[in-house]
Amino acid sequence: MTRCPNPACTWNDGGPCVRAASIMPGAVCPDLGGPPFRDNAGAATSPEAATSTVATAKGSPPADKPYDGRFWAGSALGLEELWHALWGPDPRLVLIAGSQNAGKSCLAVGMWVEMANGAAASLGWHFVGSRTLRGWTRLSDAAFDWKGGESGILPRTPQSESRQASFLHLQLSKDWGQTSTQVLLSDFPGEWFDNWIMRRDARERYLPMLSRVDGIILVVDTERLLADLQYAEDCVILRDRIREAAIPCPPIALVLSKADAADIPSASW
Repeated sequence: MTRCPNPACTWNDGGPCVRAASIMPGAVCPDLGGPPFRDNAGAATSPEAATSTVATAKGSPPADKPYDGRFWAGSALGLEELWHALWGPDPRLVLIAGSQNAGKSCLAVGMWVEMANGAAASLGWHFVGSRTLRGWTRLSDAAFDWKGGESGILPRTPQSESRQASFLHLQLSKDWGQTSTQVLLSDFPGEWFDNWIMRRDARERYLPMLSRVDGIILVVDTERLLADLQYAEDCVILRDRIREAAIPCPPIALVLSKADAADIPSASW
């Protein structure tokens, strides 16, 4: 078996190539001198074969056709690309959940802008890349163009019968790229979660990756929470749906969005 000379890589011990997430299909690892993917027997193989193997190992339905190599489109990752990314080194999948207009995309973009301003560095992390840079740019440009007022900061995440799951990608490092962590954030329309609240079985259609989630951010619209008892009950139902479906359930963080616009007495803070 070809041995890797990179001391930060776990390839020689049967682990993943440390550079796999940054290598495009058809390319070779500069350290390994070959494709940084393995088959079931542990031998180096092509990214197409690795995708099929990993998808089955992670419980996803087998692909209807071989992986065609169109990887990292730039705007968002689909489910097939997600399975490929989860096979890479140190992936972290985060589900951003919440009803429509709760502020899920705004939260993700806020994180992106803060990171661009160096906020992640204070935590010891550095931004070293993204496979969805075009998607981040599209969303952040809309936020920067917002002039205030009643209109939304971002356009609503589109919802249609043909809409597929999509994810935004960040590559973070504590040593400026020698080793890195892949962070994948879901970007789903709120209608999917509203349907899941009403129908328990809707999860199979919209959220097949839930068993692989490492963390969940539940975004709750503070204005609606204070004004609509049914909305409050729906948020509890959504939390319970997540707990039932994600076993073992990863940490759930509650984010109260639009709190600055809510009519909350100052003594309550």
